[in-house]
Amino acid sequence: MIREAIHQLKYHNLRAISHCLAELLADYLVANPLPGEMLIPVPLHPKRLRERGYNQSSLLAQELGKLINLQVIEDCLIRVKEARP
Repeated sequence: MIREAIHQLKYHNLRAISHCLAELLADYLVANPLPGEMLIPVPLHPKRLRERGYNQSSLLAQELGKLINLQVIEDCLIRVKEARP
């Protein structure tokens, strides 16, 4: 079920599900804390971003950051190699 939700977010433009997935991640992190001071979403290759219109990892990071009060830094990584979906 979660796998299908991730697939819908990533490939079928179901952006609204990002909040629900972020809540699941937040619940996991409350039960299993990890050290960290910020969230850094993995960037998409510019071609993939143009095709998809959004970055699913950025959506998840933004929602998760709100829930667990962590800053999201989006401009510190650059994807240079285009990867297969």
